[in-house]
Amino acid sequence: MTRHVAGRRNAYGLSGVKLVFGDIVAVELEKPGRLNLKVAVGGKAVSPGTAKVLLSGTLRYDAVKPGQPRRIVIGKPGLLVVITQPVNAGKLGNWLNVWVQLTAVPNGVLAGALGSTFPGQAGSRKAAGGAAGGAASLTFSP
Repeated sequence: MTRHVAGRRNAYGLSGVKLVFGDIVAVELEKPGRLNLKVAVGGKAVSPGTAKVLLSGTLRYDAVKPGQPRRIVIGKPGLLVVITQPVNAGKLGNWLNVWVQLTAVPNGVLAGALGSTFPGQAGSRKAAGGAAGGAASLTFSP
């Protein structure tokens, strides 16, 4: 599921993001070369223009506006994830941009991209007998 980024000969972009943190949020471009963006929480589709309360946070899938990037914002305790499908030369890109902001010290065992960012933190909490906040994982699909 690797996608070539338009205008960049040797560049490839993300086609999917999965956040497991109490619930499972999946965002993906449906098929190579297609621009359909699929957003789901716990396997159930989420439509553009929707705000949803999650087990421990919120998800907002902004309404689609012509010429504007599609945007999904996921807020969890101590974590903010923003996913966009950018606009390139007036057309939606066939890749996803992802921004992750930690707003507090992680309160749980981390895996995926989060675990590799804070390996000492996750390891020390795990070694201490686990964490109060449970496990969190953020993974990407090329």
